[in-house]
Amino acid sequence: LWLGLPSTVYVEHPAHQLQFMPLVLAADVGGTNSRLQLWKLPETKLQFDGRYVTQEFQDLVHLLRTFLTEAAILGNNTNTEHVDACCLAICCPVEGERRISGPGGVQWDPDVVAKVESQLTSVVKHCIIMNDFVAVGLGIPAVSADEIVILHEPASASISHGPLYCLGLGTGLGCCFVTWDIGASRY
Repeated sequence: LWLGLPSTVYVEHPAHQLQFMPLVLAADVGGTNSRLQLWKLPETKLQFDGRYVTQEFQDLVHLLRTFLTEAAILGNNTNTEHVDACCLAICCPVEGERRISGPGGVQWDPDVVAKVESQLTSVVKHCIIMNDFVAVGLGIPAVSADEIVILHEPASASISHGPLYCLGLGTGLGCCFVTWDIGASRY
């Protein structure tokens, strides 16, 4: 998943080089529960973890405000911390990583990213949304072989990168179909 951040950025400083360590917010926003985490990259160090009942929030901005306040990012008088990138996996159809484009598990304003960027602009620098099972599909290559259930072995051993299908229960029934990208040599 590309969020527009370099893995490492060096900043000129009068005394020495400072390494920029991006802070990334990842969220799984379901119709029933929402799980949000802050990660420091590139060492993938978990900074904060929060779980919430989705329907207790009138919109995504209020959910993010609560999480960021609990994580001591929002309301921090020093204003030294901010979220460099935010990816929200949400249980709705999504259009162009910016808008909710149809009914789903939450009934929020379709322009959720615009609201986040305008109301949390000092804290969240870059935000995208995606369908929650698109996020699952993107994460499949990171799952270890012993955690995968193969439903059907290919008839030929020459098929090394066959299609992947993922099915999961939440508030609804989610699914995704992932195919191999020959040009990029990845799913």
